[in-house]
Amino acid sequence: MTTVNKEFNSIGERLFFLRKNHDLSMQELASLLRIPIYDEQNKEIISYKAVAQSTINNIEKDINKPTSEIIIAICKFFDVSTDWFLTGKEYKPNKKKISFTESYSEKDKSKEDYDMQHYIYEIALNYVQSEEFTNNIAKKVKEEIKKEDSK
Repeated sequence: MTTVNKEFNSIGERLFFLRKNHDLSMQELASLLRIPIYDEQNKEIISYKAVAQSTINNIEKDINKPTSEIIIAICKFFDVSTDWFLTGKEYKPNKKKISFTESYSEKDKSKEDYDMQHYIYEIALNYVQSEEFTNNIAKKVKEEIKKEDSK
């Protein structure tokens, strides 16, 4: 996977950078991107659909947001992470995991100002940053793309 160390403010700026960095015109990029179309059981790719040059133009100018299938196609084509393409930042997992028993026992149980809401936020944040969550989301995105393609 390619790592890009430049900061860009929008998806459009990131797409423009990737396209120009590969010396591609909008038309060339549009013709190279492949959006898979799956069979009725969503198991096999039966063909590919094209991406219009105007779609690339509208994404680069931040007029339109790309669909999930276009995001995946762009990221695969340029070998960049969806995290970077969508946010401009690479995903960095939280190294420190919090367990309820450890965290709770470390706190003074008699403290009236114990902030349970903050604790729950930390647990949720650890889960969202976990590999398990990432895999579940990726699986759901793929399923939704297959459903959209089968329509």
